[in-house]
Amino acid sequence: MLNEAAEETGGTIIATSGFRDEYSQASAMYSNYKEKGVGTSRADSYLRRLYFNYPYIEEIIDVFSGNVDGVESEEAIIKYAADNYIKHWEKSGHGIGQSLDISMRGPNVRETLIRSQHLATVDILDEQNHFHVTVKSLQPGGITPGKVRTFRG
Repeated sequence: MLNEAAEETGGTIIATSGFRDEYSQASAMYSNYKEKGVGTSRADSYLRRLYFNYPYIEEIIDVFSGNVDGVESEEAIIKYAADNYIKHWEKSGHGIGQSLDISMRGPNVRETLIRSQHLATVDILDEQNHFHVTVKSLQPGGITPGKVRTFRG
């Protein structure tokens, strides 16, 4: 479906992430958290706003900010968050292979993603440095073509 949309728009789609198990999800979250500054209000706010519908986000922030005794290395932080919190999340998005992260680099990326909304029900979230794309249904019509949500972390 994305390839078909890319052909129609002359675009190029580069998927940078797809299915993630709990560890990979924790690793991606921690990487983004670190980019914002470990322990800073900016990093904490970023996770709270992006994952506001998910349980245990405050506990994950505590782990990521280094507030759990005996959990110090990056590997230990990621494993602790995955094993103690993320594994309890309802499976959706990346966790069931329904979401992709798409690079903003390349020709006509946004136009291609919008075109895909004519072919299926595709939720597009512009996360500033990439698009988070979730295919809700292979039938079109569930989301108005051209609708792109924005998240500014």
